[in-house]
Amino acid sequence: MNQRLNFFVFGITVLVTLSCKKEGCTDSQAENYNQEAKKDDGSCTYTPDPLLENDFTPPSGPDLTAPDLESPAYFRLLTATSADGLTFTTTGNVVTDQANVPDLIYKDDKLFLYYTGWNMGTTQNATSCAVSADNGQTWAFNHCNFTGFGAGIKPVDPDAILLENGNIRMFATTDISGKRCVLCYESTDGINFTFTDTAAYSSSDHIFDSNTFQLNGQWHMYAANAVNTEHWHLTSSNGINFSVQGSYIFADGTDQHFISNGYVTGSSYRIMSAFNPNQNLKSFTTADGVNWTIDTGYRLVFGGSSSEVSYLKDPAVVKLPDGTYLMVYTTRMI
Repeated sequence: MNQRLNFFVFGITVLVTLSCKKEGCTDSQAENYNQEAKKDDGSCTYTPDPLLENDFTPPSGPDLTAPDLESPAYFRLLTATSADGLTFTTTGNVVTDQANVPDLIYKDDKLFLYYTGWNMGTTQNATSCAVSADNGQTWAFNHCNFTGFGAGIKPVDPDAILLENGNIRMFATTDISGKRCVLCYESTDGINFTFTDTAAYSSSDHIFDSNTFQLNGQWHMYAANAVNTEHWHLTSSNGINFSVQGSYIFADGTDQHFISNGYVTGSSYRIMSAFNPNQNLKSFTTADGVNWTIDTGYRLVFGGSSSEVSYLKDPAVVKLPDGTYLMVYTTRMI
């Protein structure tokens, strides 16, 4: 009899103890986290991430009033995915219209997609940043702010580097005395950039639309010049100030390619490229930043999506934490 009574009392004690556990928000990342709560009641609230709030609504379709047919007004950004960084399949997902020259960074569990956009709210023909917290499924659109070089300057052709300290170094194109050149900016939040120094300038020729990378301790930059398919090769010891070492033509036989952006793969660097009127995307690889080898096959073939109206160009690639690759590429809308 006493054993039955003791078991009954014990059971009641357990039920009372469990029912008396304090409820509340148990997520330490929430703004109303309660460290005394033992049971989550679904009441957690979170401070909105300003990077995931739209500064403007992205445009849809081309701006047929734009006078320059090569301006962002006539281009569209789409995404493609790959398991190995070599063979990509388009998703058919449009990131935004009226945009080109994309570049990708993965930082703080988010994708930062920089691009030159045409109509972005009240801002026109400037660099913006789309941010994604779900590996490119959805995007929030942010204006980028550039300070320190002069009022009204709107750098374009973004070329972004994630530094070891978590800052983002941005190389972007502007005009000095009638010559296009590359400026260097830096940011801690990925949106507000402060001028560091002029990265590359020549009084006798254009240097613009750069792609910059560090390989085996050496900084390299490849940038366009006045000759359409010829690229300047520049180097730097500090990753800020670059000097011209010569020029290079990225060629596949007689086809001369326009390069865009790339990514480190092992001890090498792979740079993405396009060749028109061929409508497909290819790539080149280097082990020293100087000598390049054309990779076999195509990275992405035109025609995989009905959203691709004309040729493909400007592919940007980033490796995601799960080991897969995301590409954002450009297609013409008319």
